[in-house]
Amino acid sequence: IPSVYTATTGFEIAYFRWLSTVDDNPGVCQHVINSLKEEVNKDRENYSKCVLMIDEMSIKKATTWVKSEQKFVGYVDLGGVLGQDTEKVATSALVLMAVGLRKKWKMPVSFHFTAGLTAETLSVLIKQAITALSDIDVNVKAIVMDGLRTNIAAMGLLGCDIPNKQFKFTHEGREILCMLDQVHMVKVLRNVWGRLGEIHGAHGVARWSDIENLVKLQVNPMF
Repeated sequence: IPSVYTATTGFEIAYFRWLSTVDDNPGVCQHVINSLKEEVNKDRENYSKCVLMIDEMSIKKATTWVKSEQKFVGYVDLGGVLGQDTEKVATSALVLMAVGLRKKWKMPVSFHFTAGLTAETLSVLIKQAITALSDIDVNVKAIVMDGLRTNIAAMGLLGCDIPNKQFKFTHEGREILCMLDQVHMVKVLRNVWGRLGEIHGAHGVARWSDIENLVKLQVNPMF
């Protein structure tokens, strides 16, 4: 909360009261689904098509006692999916975000606390999010993820075959495109190129030393 707001204005009190009414447990965010459904009913053209963005970020390992729920939180929690909630402390948060195709909007469909996901579990979570959106007439046209091995394997379980350029799968009668995050893939290429030093292709050899020399030339034109 910005420091300009103080409790004397009532903003903080109202804000935390509102937060206390929201179900913030991991899994499908039903309050978000309900809000999106209202938008679909008002403006179907701009809210009925989306891309599902999937990303995982590291979080600090910690547990916290929640007095209102009389329990500790901070453990692996998939929202009850597959019964894989454990007493292991979570190290990452997985977020599945719906992003509008025809209008600029984004809403978190579900989130999960994890400590290493299998491709099988990830594919189930993706299907769960797609179904939750489909139930309110929001059509997922594509899913986008980083090019991690687990993510590519999960795409394979959905029906895609990325190495063989099969980028589509069908879920509940609808065709969905699988896409790898282009920015992340450029970073992967950069890291692999820098580690190997050379990449051999049909049109010749790409040498990392040429990139290093180009940087030196930009810093020192007399190089």
